[in-house]
Amino acid sequence: MGLTVESAVQIRVDGMHCKSCVQTIEGQIGLLSGVSHVQVSLEDGTVLIVHRPLLVSQQELRDKIEDLGFDVSQLSVQTVTIWIEGMTCNSCVQSIEGRICQMSGVRSITVSLKEEEGTVTFDPGLTEPEQLREAIEDMGFDASLKGRTQSFIQLKLAPSNVHLQITGMTCASCVHNIESKLTTTKGILGASVALATKRAQVQFDTEVLGARDIIAIIKVPIVFCLTPNLP
Repeated sequence: MGLTVESAVQIRVDGMHCKSCVQTIEGQIGLLSGVSHVQVSLEDGTVLIVHRPLLVSQQELRDKIEDLGFDVSQLSVQTVTIWIEGMTCNSCVQSIEGRICQMSGVRSITVSLKEEEGTVTFDPGLTEPEQLREAIEDMGFDASLKGRTQSFIQLKLAPSNVHLQITGMTCASCVHNIESKLTTTKGILGASVALATKRAQVQFDTEVLGARDIIAIIKVPIVFCLTPNLP
């Protein structure tokens, strides 16, 4: 990653009680070299910071907030978007998703044939964006990192996966429409739809929604839940 690459990290902060706390954090963190944006949510107890990792690290941001007298949560999950050139069909999508999801530290991956990109959620302690990019290139595709990575605090509960059997899909447009609906829904962490097998794998936050909610979102003729005992 170069000096211009930015990372948007959201940190949970305990101990904020008023607008003065908000102004203190936004003012002090905003003065740090490499920080371009700070947004504090008193209601959610979070701080969103856009920064350049090579100028100021996530740990330095965390330490600075603690120095101001607040408690912060440990960061553990990161999402990166990778441009992928050379994909020609859904088989390419499935091959990339199958290979990358087997890598250590990868939580989920969604590849869009139409947008020519892949979004990967991973544990930065076990792998990094460059390793993910190289793995895709080793498969014969051209891959490059987009200019921004996005980080999130670790969820209180481990994300759940649901596998769905979908009937009624006839083309790549159906796949794209379903993936778009899912990935733009709050609580959906990742979604992968395969036209060939007529199946979808969805990773979601159980504190926000359940499998029945996901089925309702898709709104195609028939959806069967293949993962038992999910809300």
